[in-house]
Amino acid sequence: MSNPTDQDRIQTAFELLILIVLAAYTAHLMPPAYLLMDTTAVGGDTPAHNYLASQLKQMLASGQGVVGWADGWWCGFPLFQYYFCLPYLLIVLLDLILPFNVAFKLVSVSGTYLLPAAAYAAMRIHRMPRPVPILNAAGMMLVLFVPDSIHTMWGVNVYSNLTGMIANSFSFPLMLLFIASACRDMDDGAPRVRTVGLLVLLLSSHFFTSVVAVLSLASYPLLGGRRQLRPALRVLIIEGAIAAAVMGWWLIPLVAKNGYAVMFGSNWDVDLLASLPREAPWLLVPAAIGLVLGIRQGIRPPALLFWMLFVSTLLFYVGYEIYPVFVNVRLWPFVWYALVALAATGLGLIACRMRARPLLVTAVLLTILISIDTTYHPITFWTRWNYEGLENKRNYGVVRDLLLPLRGTPGRLANDLHPHNDSLGSTRVFELAPHLIGKPIIEGGIVNSAIGSLFAYHVQCEDSDACAGLPTLVPHGQFNFEHASRHLTMLNVKHFIARSTRTQASMRASPDWFLLDQSREWQLFENTSHDGRYVRIPALRPIGVRLDRGAIRRGTWIPRAMDWMTAGAGMDQPFAFHDAVSPEMGTTFSASEFDDWVTIINSGRDNPLGAATNIRPPAGILSEKITARRIQFTTAAIGAPHIIAVSYFPNWKVRGAERIYPVTPGFMLVYPNESKVELYYGRTTADMAGVAVSLIALMAVAGFVRARKTRGDFLDSGASHG
Repeated sequence: MSNPTDQDRIQTAFELLILIVLAAYTAHLMPPAYLLMDTTAVGGDTPAHNYLASQLKQMLASGQGVVGWADGWWCGFPLFQYYFCLPYLLIVLLDLILPFNVAFKLVSVSGTYLLPAAAYAAMRIHRMPRPVPILNAAGMMLVLFVPDSIHTMWGVNVYSNLTGMIANSFSFPLMLLFIASACRDMDDGAPRVRTVGLLVLLLSSHFFTSVVAVLSLASYPLLGGRRQLRPALRVLIIEGAIAAAVMGWWLIPLVAKNGYAVMFGSNWDVDLLASLPREAPWLLVPAAIGLVLGIRQGIRPPALLFWMLFVSTLLFYVGYEIYPVFVNVRLWPFVWYALVALAATGLGLIACRMRARPLLVTAVLLTILISIDTTYHPITFWTRWNYEGLENKRNYGVVRDLLLPLRGTPGRLANDLHPHNDSLGSTRVFELAPHLIGKPIIEGGIVNSAIGSLFAYHVQCEDSDACAGLPTLVPHGQFNFEHASRHLTMLNVKHFIARSTRTQASMRASPDWFLLDQSREWQLFENTSHDGRYVRIPALRPIGVRLDRGAIRRGTWIPRAMDWMTAGAGMDQPFAFHDAVSPEMGTTFSASEFDDWVTIINSGRDNPLGAATNIRPPAGILSEKITARRIQFTTAAIGAPHIIAVSYFPNWKVRGAERIYPVTPGFMLVYPNESKVELYYGRTTADMAGVAVSLIALMAVAGFVRARKTRGDFLDSGASHG
């Protein structure tokens, strides 16, 4: 690589100045003073993300590792089994030197601040001529600062970030760097550890960026002609295989336990063309010029961007039919990014031979910033709302007086969904309970990670004036506090914070709920019908439901458990699911007999099982001890069914009983053969296989590094000085 000339240094200094201007403009709209306040971040879904980071911190401190059991939401769920750990791991690491709240805020906005610089660096790695890299950096301001009217919760842009899509925003800069690095390697015909590392980081940060990156790169070997096809494919396959193997500890269990992930959401009623920002028509001509010039000059990144635009648009329209995870609006950011980047590249290719390049770059930058500034952007208000924190909200006294005193109390917490909760910082503010005071709540975040979300959302429809956005498996229910109260007891809810006057009136009229305290319009109730213990002996003996072999491992029993949950009149009768001979079960239904039972109950006819009961033994559970990873209890009722109000998951193992059954609504059932029983969260075969594959891959990478230590090209940054 040649030494930089004085002109190169001047150009680099100018580009650095532009990057500083972009960062300063972002800071102007998102004042850093709020980020440095040691207050609890709120706003949209943000409250939930505090718990993800603090729970990860606890798991790492206890030696549990990155993936483990969290008991704070959804009656328990496998944290980071189906979600992305990297942003939260960085929060934990930064918390070593900064207050947790400050670390959380800085990481949460890091993707926003880093995107322009990442776009610039990516184009340098692509060896694109100046001023293409810096124009791409400037173009990212259009990606970040789209209007707030319809693009919240879609991803990447600032409003999405402020509503809680932290991992999505964080991962986008990584995606750009990985794509550029992989293309550089395919151009050079040499795999690099740098690229493998970027892909590992990308896989650890978000699903959509990883998928779109891989789909985009699939076209790149085809763009270099037949001579370069095989070497490029070889590099791509090697790097992808190594990265996947390094991530085996996460990917292999993810695939093996995919049946326990919850499909959440559906396509939005969105017209893609109508949803594009007002600048879109102005980008079409430079985007087309960029594609044509790229083809004529043999420069492949424009064609790669066009392919990303095509693939993202295609998935926007048909992705949900291919696989329900591809909700259309999640693809929108990639469509908009690809169009903006292609247009910026087109302008750059036009200007690369002009002497007045700095003037052009300055004009484009000013045009973009003026375009952003003339659109009403309440970003500063949103930033202050989120990051001034919970403690500075006008109604913070409600949290101080009703929530904080519940530290150390038994059982779980629940709340009704009410829009006035937003005055506390977010309608989801009470999901901070496990983060702030260690008390579990039946609601939570990252819905796709927990089968308990299905049952919690159903109950929230029964006790609230309105239902939240639901997983597709959950039917929209209606207010029915009689059913809600029984379900809340079943879910071991001991305390409830109510804001709706209808919910409050229903609770005051119920003999099972006692008004403990009130703060402004919010009321705190205690459930007096139970003592908050998690282990119970049911009044009715569970009926077995025999399913196909492997059904428990695949999670195919979950929709039937949801059917049982919605059949409110039959909620006293538990059903346990099994796919092998079970001598512990008495009455056993086939799958079709269970379906017939649900149909009869939902039709309003009498329970076909009659009043047959299993009389509760005179002596029952003597003691219990519940921690995140262990459930220990002592019982005098050996051989009787014991239901543990914690979500079933394949990692749970048992001592003192033969096996664990999933039981309605989604809990665990054991039949003790000893007086002392312990359930513990262990490892499955898939977990151990994943760790083994990762260790082998890391050793192979270490050997590769050692073998090529003298060459250094596997760590080459690839930045061009042209």
